[in-house]
Amino acid sequence: MSIESPATDFQAGAHGCFVYSDLAEAIGVCTAYFEQGLLRGERCIFAHDDDGLEALRVSLHAAGVDVAAAEKRGLLRLLRAADVYLPGGVFDGTAMVAMWAALAEEYRADGCAGLRVAGSAPSFDGDREVIAAFLDYEALVDPVLHEYGVTALCLYDRRLFDDEVLCGAVRNHAVVRVGGQTCCNALHAPGVGSQFTPSPTLDGLFDDIAHVETILARHGVTSHAALTTQPGGARQPADLSFLVTCCACGDIRAPEGPDRMDADSPGNWLRTWRFLTKYVGATISHGYCPTCYQAAVEVLQAEPPR
Repeated sequence: MSIESPATDFQAGAHGCFVYSDLAEAIGVCTAYFEQGLLRGERCIFAHDDDGLEALRVSLHAAGVDVAAAEKRGLLRLLRAADVYLPGGVFDGTAMVAMWAALAEEYRADGCAGLRVAGSAPSFDGDREVIAAFLDYEALVDPVLHEYGVTALCLYDRRLFDDEVLCGAVRNHAVVRVGGQTCCNALHAPGVGSQFTPSPTLDGLFDDIAHVETILARHGVTSHAALTTQPGGARQPADLSFLVTCCACGDIRAPEGPDRMDADSPGNWLRTWRFLTKYVGATISHGYCPTCYQAAVEVLQAEPPR
């Protein structure tokens, strides 16, 4: 399985979802995801069953990671999913949100560069009430991830859940992995939790998300750039007190001067997110405001049947 850079290089604060079909697929993605975090000096936490934890150890070692050293330094923590999601055998979404906030405070106090987590949701023995509470938790945890800059990849084993549950899980995440690529989720429903409108099938939902991506790309809009950290880091302009923005598209003209020029942007006009990243040093997350979310849905509904 090929893991492209955009598939794993999430911005801090990104909340992603990956529905996998077997353990090897999950470990392949998580190896690239955590290898990247460890190289950056981030604390990495993985929650899975015993087989999954051992498989990640082996895979990271094969990728050249000194797993023992990373664990000793506290940069890599491998935890049993049952201990994370069901301490004492009970799921408590409020307690879990508080747990992630505490772990975020801890990584900052310890001087780590960031906190990167991934965990595979347990089956909850098929209990629909508990599963609904878990989906509500997925919506509640978003503000904590954004506030502390925690990068999270939520894993769902397709063999453990039906399509209704998996569609709900996907809709709770602003970032989703579809067809070997990671993109902004055009059908993300922020804050909805378990109160979502079911899609007919998971594959149908994935097709719709990919279809919207295709439509947006046709209009020159791509989501990969918004997911990844831009090379070269941020450069602070000497003066941001007066900026010129295009009245039609909203692009911003970069500060004058040859050292400010951006060869990738014709006429030195930059997308707003690119300007903020490149010249202000801001970390830009992603998602859809309610207006743009509705517009994307309308575009999709207006497309002729495939």
